[in-house]
Amino acid sequence: MASGAINAIHTFRDMCRYIRAEIVGIVHASTSKPGDIRYQTAVMERAFELGRALAGTR
Repeated sequence: MASGAINAIHTFRDMCRYIRAEIVGIVHASTSKPGDIRYQTAVMERAFELGRALAGTR
Protein backbone atom coordinates (compact mmCIF):
# COMPACT_ATOMS: atom_id res chain seq x y z
CA MET A 1 0.00 0.00 0.00
CA ALA A 2 1.33 3.46 -0.88
CA SER A 3 1.91 6.07 1.78
CA GLY A 4 -0.10 9.26 1.97
CA ALA A 5 2.93 11.21 0.78
CA ILE A 6 3.30 9.06 -2.32
CA ASN A 7 -0.41 9.46 -3.07
CA ALA A 8 -0.04 13.24 -2.72
CA ILE A 9 2.93 13.26 -5.11
CA HIS A 10 0.95 11.27 -7.69
CA THR A 11 -1.97 13.68 -7.34
CA PHE A 12 0.37 16.65 -7.75
CA ARG A 13 1.92 15.11 -10.88
CA ASP A 14 -1.52 14.42 -12.33
CA MET A 15 -2.62 18.01 -11.71
CA CYS A 16 0.53 19.38 -13.31
CA ARG A 17 0.11 17.13 -16.32
CA TYR A 18 -3.52 18.28 -16.67
CA ILE A 19 -2.57 21.96 -16.74
CA ARG A 20 0.59 21.23 -18.75
CA ALA A 21 2.87 22.58 -16.01
CA GLU A 22 6.48 21.46 -15.87
CA ILE A 23 7.68 19.75 -12.71
CA VAL A 24 11.30 20.74 -12.19
CA GLY A 25 11.79 18.11 -9.52
CA ILE A 26 10.48 16.46 -6.41
CA VAL A 27 12.40 15.51 -3.28
CA HIS A 28 10.77 12.93 -1.05
CA ALA A 29 12.04 11.45 2.20
CA SER A 30 10.80 10.37 5.60
CA THR A 31 12.09 10.28 9.15
CA SER A 32 10.84 9.05 12.48
CA LYS A 33 11.42 12.31 14.37
CA PRO A 34 11.14 15.99 13.40
CA GLY A 35 14.49 17.44 12.41
CA ASP A 36 16.12 14.09 11.63
CA ILE A 37 16.02 14.88 7.91
CA ARG A 38 19.21 16.91 8.42
CA TYR A 39 21.06 13.63 8.91
CA GLN A 40 20.05 12.36 5.46
CA THR A 41 22.74 14.20 3.57
CA ALA A 42 21.82 12.81 0.14
CA VAL A 43 18.24 14.06 0.53
CA MET A 44 19.45 17.44 1.76
CA GLU A 45 21.77 17.73 -1.24
CA ARG A 46 18.92 16.89 -3.66
CA ALA A 47 16.73 19.51 -1.97
CA PHE A 48 19.51 22.08 -2.22
CA GLU A 49 20.06 21.36 -5.90
CA LEU A 50 16.32 21.57 -6.58
CA GLY A 51 16.25 24.95 -4.84
CA ARG A 52 19.12 26.12 -7.01
CA ALA A 53 17.32 24.93 -10.15
CA LEU A 54 14.15 26.76 -9.12
CA ALA A 55 16.13 29.91 -8.40
CA GLY A 56 17.90 29.65 -11.75
CA THR A 57 21.38 29.46 -10.23
CA ARG A 58 22.35 25.97 -11.37
